[in-house]
Amino acid sequence: MKFKQLLTKSLLAAVCLLAGQSAWAKVEETVVVNCDFSKGETLFANTSRITVSNDNNAKFVTANNSTNGYSLATYDFSSAIGTDATAVKIEFLFWMPSDNSYYRRFFTVGQSDLRTGFGKWSYSTAGSMFAFGLARNSSANYFSINGASTTAAASAGSVLGAWARAEIYVDHSAKTVDYKITDVDNTTTYYSAEDVDFVDGSASYCNQIDFYDCWNNTTSYLDNLVITKYVDKSKVATTYTVKYQNAEGTDLKDAVNYDTYVGDTYTASSSDMATFYSNDTNTKYVYKTGNTSAEAVGTAASNVITLVFDEYSKVSYTVTAKNGEATLGTLASGNAYTDGSTTVYWNKFKQFDEQWYATTGSYGKDITAAGNTDVSFTASDIAYFFEAENLNTSRSGFPTASGTKYSGGSARRNYASSQMWTSAIAEGGTFILTFPYSMANASASTVVIKTRDAEGNYTETGHSLTTSSAGTFSEEITVPAGSSVAICNDNNYNSNILVDYLTLTPKVTKTISSAGWATLYSPYALNFAEANPSGLKAYTATTDGAKVTLTPVDNVPANTGVVLEGKADTYSIPVIASSETEKGNLEGNATAATAYDAFDNTTLYILTLIDNNNVQFNPCTSGEIAAGKAFLKVATGGAKALSVMFANDPTGIANVNAAEVAQPVKRVVNGQLVIEKNGKRYNAAGAEF
Repeated sequence: MKFKQLLTKSLLAAVCLLAGQSAWAKVEETVVVNCDFSKGETLFANTSRITVSNDNNAKFVTANNSTNGYSLATYDFSSAIGTDATAVKIEFLFWMPSDNSYYRRFFTVGQSDLRTGFGKWSYSTAGSMFAFGLARNSSANYFSINGASTTAAASAGSVLGAWARAEIYVDHSAKTVDYKITDVDNTTTYYSAEDVDFVDGSASYCNQIDFYDCWNNTTSYLDNLVITKYVDKSKVATTYTVKYQNAEGTDLKDAVNYDTYVGDTYTASSSDMATFYSNDTNTKYVYKTGNTSAEAVGTAASNVITLVFDEYSKVSYTVTAKNGEATLGTLASGNAYTDGSTTVYWNKFKQFDEQWYATTGSYGKDITAAGNTDVSFTASDIAYFFEAENLNTSRSGFPTASGTKYSGGSARRNYASSQMWTSAIAEGGTFILTFPYSMANASASTVVIKTRDAEGNYTETGHSLTTSSAGTFSEEITVPAGSSVAICNDNNYNSNILVDYLTLTPKVTKTISSAGWATLYSPYALNFAEANPSGLKAYTATTDGAKVTLTPVDNVPANTGVVLEGKADTYSIPVIASSETEKGNLEGNATAATAYDAFDNTTLYILTLIDNNNVQFNPCTSGEIAAGKAFLKVATGGAKALSVMFANDPTGIANVNAAEVAQPVKRVVNGQLVIEKNGKRYNAAGAEF
């Protein structure tokens, strides 16, 4: 290994000096740390969820909840080696358990100011020069060299679960590592290599040891820590300068000076070439060329790297929703840089002019040029759309979770004994609840679908989802007026189900009595063609003030009255996105009863059953019209009943009404039986009143 080579070179240099010859190198070797932990030293500091103690060794015990985070202990030996070490050697004995391969467990040596970015599911290699231990990679258990799961790996074999020895030599100038992992007696070598590049190319100075773990209640040990620094006294210190300029040679920000040695190669680092902004943050500069690499000379003024950056100016952009050739509206607009650093997002569903539309394309765009981008949308039959990240939750700080993307927002995950719910559905009704879902991991989970009233009370809907894979939930639920739809995790375990968005598609039902006729007024566009196989027929109605003409129809627009014909039954009528059918003259009220006297200077006509199961439109002037029923509004103030005809009846007389217009009509008014005929009213005894 190189530290042995350096020692040999040092001895040769000493011999040459004694002989009066010029030495080509002079390496100073100094042991700066020699700790067997027998005197109470701990050295390592507790950074996260770990207990560090002295048990005649450094003992690391992870926290009970480390699977919800990570455990980390560090030893920063910067002060021990100073800033002049051209190389450093770290030696120690270690013992790490080999179980629980699902989680990472590592010793790492690296640069203290760069060792950041640890997480529960990720192990940062920032500033790392050498790492070894268990690595989580598709649940495999293996031994890793120099960078966790990113480089050479082999079976943990004899190393984990037994005491072993590590010798790591770090060459600061060459940015390389030599390592050797042996048994505790240094008689059997398990792993060794020389001149391995640093994991993080921006690292340059080894001055920290980390121990990282992510499992509950595990114990690892480190002992007999020896750190040796090497200083090449033959090297002459100098500096080099990095300048940041545009193509015209104008400085864009202050130059930076770095330390180096004469004869060493200096190169601009990735951080030197990183994008930066002007002092007022109005202008962005992106690296174009430069990256000079040269050998340092004794004259610092000659050691210069000039990096050239391009200015990125902002451009105007728009993203437009289109339905075929029709423009629906603008999804996003603004000014952005053209390097792709700005991404605009839109949702799968978008409402324009009170109509919902859906896109099956992407849900975002990186801005790389000025101008407009069209996104295709098609009409949708949904009535409500909720992005998961906008749902209310019962848990403060309820986190979003990543997962398969089904819309422009972020997926949300239910945690133990928590709920997430939509805003209130004012009118309520029967809907098809739909939400696509993915999984945080493959473990089966259950969520329960409930409704939640304004007081926060939950009601079971009878629906739940138990799954260990991705899919789409789609079930019919009834939501009381003013209540919300809630997705609940009722147990003590975290749900792995990730929900991206929810939609509610209305479901319209209508009951036909034994009379065989009814009217319907719906706030949704309806498809009666699919309802026809069950025997239900729909007609729009028009009137000339004397008669009503019924025209068969398959699809009707939203907020349209129709006359229905069918056998006595309850029918489910599919909702559709839209319809271009003529509405006719039937009006109505969708969600609440309306009093007859609310209409001034008009006569309201409602569909009325007459003898022999026939119907006609009769005038009414008192009471209420129930929600969901249709009526004719005629401004003549006339009192005659309106006969019913079919548009395709060649005789012009509807079979449904063979009676004369003057056919008596029976009704109850104020508790009294009334017979209406020829615009007059009679009591049961036949007396006019």
